[in-house]
Amino acid sequence: MYAILSSAGISCIALVGLFTIGWKSKKVKDISYFLVALAAGTLLGDTFFHLLPEALEESSNVDEILFAVLMGILVLFIFEKYLHWHHHGKIECEECGHSRHNKVLYMTNLFGDGLHNFLDGIAIAAAFGVSPVIGLSVTLAVALHEIPQEIADFGILMHAGFSKSRALFFNFISGLTSIAGAIIYIAFAEQLEPVEPLIIAFVAGVFLQISLSDLFVEIKESKRKLYDIILFGMLAVGLIIMYALRFLE
Repeated sequence: MYAILSSAGISCIALVGLFTIGWKSKKVKDISYFLVALAAGTLLGDTFFHLLPEALEESSNVDEILFAVLMGILVLFIFEKYLHWHHHGKIECEECGHSRHNKVLYMTNLFGDGLHNFLDGIAIAAAFGVSPVIGLSVTLAVALHEIPQEIADFGILMHAGFSKSRALFFNFISGLTSIAGAIIYIAFAEQLEPVEPLIIAFVAGVFLQISLSDLFVEIKESKRKLYDIILFGMLAVGLIIMYALRFLE
């Protein structure tokens, strides 16, 4: 129940674009930078304070755990590379000038976002299968990562010619796949229980790839010292939040 409710909450984040309607692009970009830094901190903190320690504790085979982490990094890298998901798609969208390219772009974006949300649902369900605290930490990390991502996805659909209501609708539909992921994992939880430490390690690898590659690249684009201070502060807040959750275990 906790996993399904958490996944439903993640799905609702797809509607966050509604609050950015009417905002100037500079304001959206500034806020996104800060949210990305916070998300990077929570993803890193969750990886090193919760997921990896739990996976290593549950499994006596360190090599398997490390291999699962590596697979998480590589699978997400390939996923992003060949689906042009999220960040690169946004750049292409801003440069495109014809409807056919727009159609390919938004279909690819919706498919990639839906698949990503589906995997988020599986990760959340697997985490709650280990413990409520691990489930909470993964849900929080995913949520903070989803906010700037969904703002960008909403922008992509708008740029591709969608109306505001249609962009919100399709973004929300793609977000619902996280619930499907959680339900499917729960349905096969008994069969998946023996490999649960490997799944948690795989999620840790995915979180590392997102934080160190996608999110840190965005943070590095900042050119202003004041922004840098705030960004590192948000990064630290994310790490502190994840460390503090350890006291609930």
